[in-house]
Amino acid sequence: VAASASSSHDELEYRVEDLEPDTLYRVYVAASNDVGTSAPAKAECRTRRPPPPPPSLDGEAEPTQIKLKWRAPLTQSGSSSLIYRIARLADVTDAHAPCYEGEYCSTKIKGLQENSTYRFQIRSFDRETGSGPWSKVFTFRTPMAPPPSIRGVPTATSNGHGVFTIDWPSVIPKGNPRGLFYRLQTHASSEKKDQWTTVYEGASNSHVLNLAPESSLLTRIFVVRPDGGAGIISQPSPPLHVSSIGEAKLEEE
Repeated sequence: VAASASSSHDELEYRVEDLEPDTLYRVYVAASNDVGTSAPAKAECRTRRPPPPPPSLDGEAEPTQIKLKWRAPLTQSGSSSLIYRIARLADVTDAHAPCYEGEYCSTKIKGLQENSTYRFQIRSFDRETGSGPWSKVFTFRTPMAPPPSIRGVPTATSNGHGVFTIDWPSVIPKGNPRGLFYRLQTHASSEKKDQWTTVYEGASNSHVLNLAPESSLLTRIFVVRPDGGAGIISQPSPPLHVSSIGEAKLEEE
């Protein structure tokens, strides 16, 4: 590239444009007037690397938080450590709300609402080349929170003649704003297959169970949160063994 410029000052600045990034260039500068041209002064300089590209975001959503993860973008050797900046986008205005800045490739965004959509963008910052562009918008949705589990073992009280009252700890909060209910299931002890039958659904933490003479059952209770489908189910309670075996003989005595 050859170029000429004139100046009456002691210093002259000339900008060479449309060069390749991260490329070594040799520059020759010579002075020229009516008498002739001087010997050229030589210099070498390297253009800067382009700013780092934005990584892609992956997310693991929980009811009240999202763990964001990303991979460091490929950069030229000798690059300084990258700083990552993540912004959450407002629902209506798309305004950026900074929520992370650091060198790690993961972070947890906490204090979120369940069953809600959140949008994020990420960009990389290099101490030598500055900030790269913002990424595309990444959208994640938090799931609904599962209902609480029954941790205590249910109890069975015999009422005679194969009738038992099954009680379990109450975990449904007052007012029951989420419409939670209990699901009681039984499984015949004689059956080898893990096949459970639902015998009760409701908000009461007690149910009367009728057993056939000389039989036994395993019982378990779930807490269910309606979601418009099959519902979100808690972990089962510890199983309870209920038996009427030998009950008739005791009643005769």
